[in-house]
Amino acid sequence: MEPVSENSGCGVSVPRHRPDLLESVNSGMTRRMPTIRILASAALALALAASGSAVAQQYTTLAYGGIKCADWTNVRSSKPAEAAVYEAWILGFLSAYNAFVYKGPNVAAGTDFDRLRGMVDDHCKASPQDDLDSTAQALIKILLKKNPG
Repeated sequence: MEPVSENSGCGVSVPRHRPDLLESVNSGMTRRMPTIRILASAALALALAASGSAVAQQYTTLAYGGIKCADWTNVRSSKPAEAAVYEAWILGFLSAYNAFVYKGPNVAAGTDFDRLRGMVDDHCKASPQDDLDSTAQALIKILLKKNPG
């Protein structure tokens, strides 16, 4: 039996809410979002690689790259699930850099995840108006001193 339709107020009848359908759609979106973020970061790094210069080239940052450091700091201390998404964006940026720009396998070789997170924390405390994109670039510059590639 079809779900009963109701008027949406816009002159269009729409099916009644089906929680099971919404949950399946939401769960599918949740699983795909990290992949989308990583692909967006990879596209950014590809654009940087094509330019030959990560600093001089203008580009549009995608997804969480525009999040301010002040937000990173607040989220890190109070919302671990959201902080994990920001961290994943940073790791995606580093991964894209490794894939498309870096001349070695891993610009962060020898630096564990906790240290990378600490480096971002330090940068964001010192520069709360920076965004995650510029923070990731600053992180790469620091890592390049250790692993020039």
